[in-house]
Amino acid sequence: MSCHSKYVIKAETDLDVAVCKVKAEEKFLPFIDRPDDVVIHQRGKNNWKREVHDIIADNAEGRVQRIILGETFNLPGEWSSSPPHKHDGEHYPEELNLEEIYHYQANPKQGFGIQLHYTKDDSIDDAYIIRNGDSFAIDKGYHPVNAARGYQIYYLWFMAGEEGRTLKPYDDPDHKWVHSLN
Repeated sequence: MSCHSKYVIKAETDLDVAVCKVKAEEKFLPFIDRPDDVVIHQRGKNNWKREVHDIIADNAEGRVQRIILGETFNLPGEWSSSPPHKHDGEHYPEELNLEEIYHYQANPKQGFGIQLHYTKDDSIDDAYIIRNGDSFAIDKGYHPVNAARGYQIYYLWFMAGEEGRTLKPYDDPDHKWVHSLN
């Protein structure tokens, strides 16, 4: 939905709605992303496989000013945002400064996972238990996620920044080597 627009949602079935808003000055025409508009990626391998759905990403160029939005489906016991990555602008222009919010759902609902959050200077060095309905705001730092064994973790993610809408995660150099594992 475009900024400064009003809308009404009428559901004909059970529905979960997430309102994801970011600061924007430019106004574009409203649009609807249908299932066929979503770009699906199989990312990772071994124990860090996940399915990522780009809902408003490259496919929305010229239709939004700042927001990037998608979903990640973590398989039980698997990692995502792995190898650990960040996008806080520390290594600009290679890394854009994008703040991000994750909103988690667990399947089954009593499930849980772990959200790690750290910086190289150890000013942030935390681990959080994530449960169905939790949200997590990330303004800086690396942020890998793990789904507990037996539980799928889904998270809706959206991000925005001042420098643009290009998704260029910056991998933690200490863990980038895992890309080479078979």
